Amino acid sequence: MAIVGFSLLDGGNQSNSAFVVVRLKPFQDRLAAADGAQAVIGRVFGGVSQIRSANIFPFSLPPIIGLSTSGGFEYQLENLEGREPAEMSSVVGGLLAAANQDRG
Repeated sequence: MAIVGFSLLDGGNQSNSAFVVVRLKPFQDRLAAADGAQAVIGRVFGGVSQIRSANIFPFSLPPIIGLSTSGGFEYQLENLEGREPAEMSSVVGGLLAAANQDRG
């Protein structure tokens, strides 16, 4: 996605500015370390640093609040039946183990 004429630095319209968001391949297609977001940013930074007449700053967008930078979920476990803390801890452990098995 590109917004030509928009300066992210000052939030204004400028004919000599642009804001570009690059979409990476899905996680399952980026297994090598060289395909990670930071590695891609590093390669882009190296390439655009050769353009002397422009100021280009590649960076990762901030995470979506509640989703983190790598995906995930938020879960609140409530003890509505008065179970013992050790039993609740076991339930949390089972939930985390199941969540860690899910690669999607």
